[in-house]
Amino acid sequence: MLLLLFAGTLTGFAQATADDEYSAEVKKYIAASKVEETMAQQMDAQFTMLKAQAPITDAQIEEMKKAAVESYREFVVPKYIEVCKKHLTLDDLKAINAFYASPAGKKLSGSLIPIATDLTPTLAEWQPKLQEIIMKIMQGI
Repeated sequence: MLLLLFAGTLTGFAQATADDEYSAEVKKYIAASKVEETMAQQMDAQFTMLKAQAPITDAQIEEMKKAAVESYREFVVPKYIEVCKKHLTLDDLKAINAFYASPAGKKLSGSLIPIATDLTPTLAEWQPKLQEIIMKIMQGI
């Protein structure tokens, strides 16, 4: 009986260790692919609009940014890990992270936010065109 209990404990420990390793690899991927930085950039844009509409201080904006990042880490990251488990193995993540650690991966990682920033005006210009397309289709229904 003691042997079964010990074996069960080891199995649980091995699963917890595997989960920890998987979570660590997802967090590496999130950092390397600039997911959190992109979210922070989007939040900056929202806070800039909010500041234009409401009497808030820079200190309040900084507090909001900090709270948003903490909330993201507590709420979104665990869900991100669970979603990744549906689509990527631990070996997949290790290979992806190895790419991001390579010179080409580092260049891509460093370019993601500037590329998104450079595309922002194009996306804003495209939005009305997309709305026209949707409206035409809806009128034909």
